[in-house]
Amino acid sequence: SEGPALELEFVPDVPTGAAAPSAAVNGTATEWEGGATGRAGEPAGPAPLVLRATAGQATEITVAWEGGLAVAPPRIDLEPGQRSTGPRVIDLVAEGDGWMLTVEGSAGRMYDFALFGTAVDAEVVEGGAEVVAGDNGGLRVGFPEGEGRVTARVRLTPWG
Repeated sequence: SEGPALELEFVPDVPTGAAAPSAAVNGTATEWEGGATGRAGEPAGPAPLVLRATAGQATEITVAWEGGLAVAPPRIDLEPGQRSTGPRVIDLVAEGDGWMLTVEGSAGRMYDFALFGTAVDAEVVEGGAEVVAGDNGGLRVGFPEGEGRVTARVRLTPWG
């Protein structure tokens, strides 16, 4: 690249409940420890990693952590104007020794959610949905018959 040095604020996407986050820039450990930031009344998020990139030089950022969990709903292709019947991840919160996942989907449908990180067991705690282990360590959530959109809360706990 050309031009002046650039100051970057990079916020790594560290999974919910991850421990010991660390970062290195060009192979050198930084003081960043993945701490949370936030203003009064706002949810805290991960602290940005602030660095200066020098013009004409590549900068490599390496981020590491232990444990944690991330969830992704399946991608549903839509035609212009078509109403989505796809699922949504409403919230994922680290809670005690596991996580509380809130998902939404269309009544009477079953969806496969991808899980990235710690292997988990799942139990529905609210919403009348059913959960079973999905393919490749994922999670299959079936919403009860009825009309409209349905929300369910699922407790995820690490195996073992």
